[in-house]
Amino acid sequence: MITEQFLKKVRDFAYAEEAKFHTPPKFHVDFTNEKGLKLAEALHANKDIVSAGTFLMDSMLGAAMTEGRLKEHVMMAVKKTKELFGEFPELTEEEKENILNCVREHHGAERFSSLESEICCNADCYRFLSMEGVVGGMKNFREMEKKELIDLFLKKGEEKWNVLSLSGCKKELEPQYQAVKVLLQRMKGEEK
Repeated sequence: MITEQFLKKVRDFAYAEEAKFHTPPKFHVDFTNEKGLKLAEALHANKDIVSAGTFLMDSMLGAAMTEGRLKEHVMMAVKKTKELFGEFPELTEEEKENILNCVREHHGAERFSSLESEICCNADCYRFLSMEGVVGGMKNFREMEKKELIDLFLKKGEEKWNVLSLSGCKKELEPQYQAVKVLLQRMKGEEK
């Protein structure tokens, strides 16, 4: 059974990693969690699984970047998630597997293991496809040159658009994504 203590632990862990590495920014951690919870409610999914998944999926991103292991951040997060499970014997095997799938599949999947996993992936897309996610994220990224930041957001926007799978999210985000691309391209043009 997922308890408030477990959810507090994963949230606190995500915040501690952000404080240490500044990536992803706390704004994005909270933004993704909020989007995930709204989607979970609308789609009648397990909100506790989604909440844990959104907090844990990029929890090791900063450490992976610092260690030059960016491509391994998902597996690092899976390993850390399993470690955290050890402190909570009341979690069922089904809950653990569903949370792990949320972490594993947050960059997309040919076929998602669960609705919760698909929700986590789609919630993550809001960071780079919505105006709020882009403006809030850019404002809160630290220690990155403007050109590098713009290039990152353009690249991640394209990547996230290609994994966005829920039709309601696509409908909501398409006009925002188009506006974000125009804005970022204009900002990039001003850099020259």
